[in-house]
Amino acid sequence: MQRRRFWIELILMVVVAGAAYLPFVFQFGYYNDDWYSMYAARGGGTQTFHEMYGIDRPGRAYVMAPLYELFQGNPLYYNISAYVFRGLGAVCLLWLLRMMWPGRKNETFLAAFLFLIYPGFLSMPNAIDFQSHLIGIALAFISLALSVLAVRGRSRAARFLLWAGALLTGWAYLSQMEYYIGFEAVRILLIGLLVWREHPGWKRTLARTVYGWLPYSLIP
Repeated sequence: MQRRRFWIELILMVVVAGAAYLPFVFQFGYYNDDWYSMYAARGGGTQTFHEMYGIDRPGRAYVMAPLYELFQGNPLYYNISAYVFRGLGAVCLLWLLRMMWPGRKNETFLAAFLFLIYPGFLSMPNAIDFQSHLIGIALAFISLALSVLAVRGRSRAARFLLWAGALLTGWAYLSQMEYYIGFEAVRILLIGLLVWREHPGWKRTLARTVYGWLPYSLIP
C-alpha cells in the first residue's frame, strides 16, 4: 500500500504540474534576464557565465554552462527542464516532510502539492534565468533532509556521511541564491523539533539543538 500510494502521488504531481506549466511551453521565448545571458553565451561561450556570476553567485555558472552546452539557446528545452526541476523540488519537500511527520500522509502530500503549483511564483516562463532558483531550492530541501537523517543516525560513520552530504548540498544551494539563507533557520527549527521529541524541556532542547546545529554553521 505504501508503494502504491507513492506512485499515485508521484504520477499526480507529474500530471498536475504538466497541466500547470506545459500547455504554452512551445510559445515561450526569452524574457527579462534571459536575453543578456543567452547573448553573452552565444558571443563569448560558456566561460562568460563564470565572469557574469563570479561576483555574487559563482555556483550559477556551474549550472548554466552545462545547460547551455546541452540546450544552446533554445528556450523550449529550458522550459521543460524548469518543469522537471520544479517537480523534483516538490518531491524532495515531500521526502523531508514525511521524515518529520511520517503519520501525516495526507497533510504532507498536500503541503508538497501546494508548493508544486504555488501561484505566487510567476516566473516559470522566465525559465532560462530561473534554472538556478529551481535547482537551488531542490538542493536546499535535500540538504535539510540529510540533516534530519543525520540527527536520527545511529552509527558515527553514517552520521558523518550524512553531515558531509548536507554540508555540500548546503553550500551548493547557497551558491545559487544567497537569499535562500533563510533555510538555515528552518534547519535549526527542524533539529530543535527532533530534539524536543526525544528530550522534552526547553533547557535541554535548546542546548542540544545548538550542539546539533554547530556542524551546519559552516554552511552560512
